[in-house]
Amino acid sequence: MTPEERNKIQSKLDSMELSVSNHHQLAEFIEELLEAYEDGYFEEQEITEYLGGLWGLTRALDSWLRNTGVADGAPEQPNWSLIANLLHSAFYHS
Repeated sequence: MTPEERNKIQSKLDSMELSVSNHHQLAEFIEELLEAYEDGYFEEQEITEYLGGLWGLTRALDSWLRNTGVADGAPEQPNWSLIANLLHSAFYHS
C-alpha cells in the first residue's frame, strides 16, 4: 500500500468516525474498517488481539479520552461517534 493510499484511507476513516450519529452510519463505518483491514491498512491480527485492544481502551476510557483530548473523561451516555472511535482505535492498541 502506497503512502498516498494510506493517507486516503486514514482521511476517510477519520472523517466518517467524527460524523457517526446513528446505528446506520456506525454500520457503514464498520464496513469501511473491514475493507481497510482486508486491504492491508491495519496490521494483521487475531480477533483476540483486537478484542484485547478494545477491552484495554474501554477499561481505561477516562484517562484515554483525557490523554487524547477527545473529552474530559468517559461520558455517562456514550454517543455513536465514540463507539466508532473505540472500534477504530482498538486496531492500534492490540
